[in-house]
Amino acid sequence: MKSTILFDTHALMTLWNNDPGAEIIQNLLKKVDDSMIQGCISVISLTEVYYLTCRVLGNDNARSLTEKILCSSLRIIPVSSEIAIVAGMIKQKEISLADTIIVASAKQVNATVISGDPHFRELGVDLFTYP
Repeated sequence: MKSTILFDTHALMTLWNNDPGAEIIQNLLKKVDDSMIQGCISVISLTEVYYLTCRVLGNDNARSLTEKILCSSLRIIPVSSEIAIVAGMIKQKEISLADTIIVASAKQVNATVISGDPHFRELGVDLFTYP
């Protein structure tokens, strides 16, 4: 059975902004494309990618980036009632609702979260971080 990784929004934005760690994210996405590992994102990351990109680069660029995700090899994890309930159980004041949905999605598919945000480790999920 292949291992499964779930890209946090931070990882996707790191790649597209060419921030430190972008090469690591690119290599992981290549492994997903080559079917070496299973890759996914929470549907909430589509929302975050869109609004983060839109407010800096405009609607057309935001649409282009989200289309790239939708056409990629990444599996999009929808927010099921089970994921919503788990997210509610792990919600903490200092953690965003989006991040709790991402964690609950990772737990649903038994995935390691790929993120530069270390707070995911506090939420009981395997985490792979990058610079």
